[in-house]
Amino acid sequence: MKSLIVYFCGSASSWYPVIVRLIGGLISLSGLTKKLVYIRKDDSELMYVTTEKALLRLPEMAKRCISKEKADLRGFGEVGSYAGTVTGVYMQGMVMELDNEVLLLLTDNQLMLPHSLRVGAIVSLRNIHFVTSKFSWTKILVLGACFMTCICVESFSPLQTGCYKKSYSQNLLRKFVDSITFSARLWVLLTVTCFQKKFAGILSEKEI
Repeated sequence: MKSLIVYFCGSASSWYPVIVRLIGGLISLSGLTKKLVYIRKDDSELMYVTTEKALLRLPEMAKRCISKEKADLRGFGEVGSYAGTVTGVYMQGMVMELDNEVLLLLTDNQLMLPHSLRVGAIVSLRNIHFVTSKFSWTKILVLGACFMTCICVESFSPLQTGCYKKSYSQNLLRKFVDSITFSARLWVLLTVTCFQKKFAGILSEKEI
């Protein structure tokens, strides 16, 4: 109902990229403390300051209003939009599972990822490639992200899970993966993961 000033300090200062995404939207802040700040000798301003217990959430009504964009997806490489909940993070963050049914490939090194991309978050995707990968044991809908893909966190995760930090390393594996089709990328990543589990403690990561 009136303008208030909130000062984000300490660890809460990392919320800046999240706040930028939510300009014009509704948010809920808790765990704040009131501070009277003197700008000049006779000029003071009452503001709220974040503490170690400060939390930022989207209202429940906003979460329920987010619709999942699942149009007629054939998986022939068409480009479109998708929205869903992150239900798993695999292969050092290069593969994410959405809604327990589709896999999102985040192998493109030019892709900029938002803050708080983790299990439990609701995300919306734009300019994403839809590809159906058929293996001998199953058929999977793969969402292939490229440098044109836009990923937005629509609702933050209520779970206490770590945020995904993208690695910008340009090793031989990453260069090779970037040069092949999305279905082949998934197959290569699955193969490498199997090798890592098979030879863990025997061969180094570089040798694998």
